Amino acid sequence: DPNTSEKIPNAAMSLVEEVSTAGKSQLVSLQNTTNQHLVDVKKELAQLVDVRKDLADLKDVKKDLATIKESIAGLKEVNEQSDKHRRITFAIQNMSLVTKEFN
Repeated sequence: DPNTSEKIPNAAMSLVEEVSTAGKSQLVSLQNTTNQHLVDVKKELAQLVDVRKDLADLKDVKKDLATIKESIAGLKEVNEQSDKHRRITFAIQNMSLVTKEFN
């Protein structure tokens, strides 16, 4: 029957087109999902770069703090020397006052 022989290739072609269309749709969906994942990964990488920069800045801050600590220690030493100098000066002034009183 010629009618039946035409229906089979048409049905097969229709099935091939349907499968092809579904496959293309799934492929486009997969590409969109993959692209979104790539965008997300790029954002996360950018955040990691920012974290690395922040860590580098923290290392600089740590060095600065060490320098400040050294400066404070130096200032304490200068302050102690200054106090000693003041006490010696005060003692000398008192001695000169006492000496004047006896003269």
